[in-house]
Amino acid sequence: MDFHYNLRVAQTMSLHCGLMLAQEVVETDAKVVVDMINKVENPRSEIGLIILDVLKLIGNGSERRVCFVPRKANLVAHCLAKCGLSIERDMVWLEECPQNVTRVVLVIAHEFCISLYFLW
Repeated sequence: MDFHYNLRVAQTMSLHCGLMLAQEVVETDAKVVVDMINKVENPRSEIGLIILDVLKLIGNGSERRVCFVPRKANLVAHCLAKCGLSIERDMVWLEECPQNVTRVVLVIAHEFCISLYFLW
């Protein structure tokens, strides 16, 4: 099976899971998937079935929506996704997160504080 197809299925499934948990917005760097959802494109494939479920979650008068965000603007999510590649079961972090994610958050916070300092 084509790698890009498997990647799209994984991205679409993670988007679906995110919408199940989210109250409003799910952000992803999977532009192809977001475009398929926004165009209400329904490919006749496994992805098409998942997209139909995503469209049902977005519809029904809910406030949920899907947005594209470039990977550079969403480093924490990208880091979590990479971490998830090595995990074979569902996991939820309530109070602590993986160390590599904590490092990314601290770097981003530090860069943000430095940028605020130079604005003053």
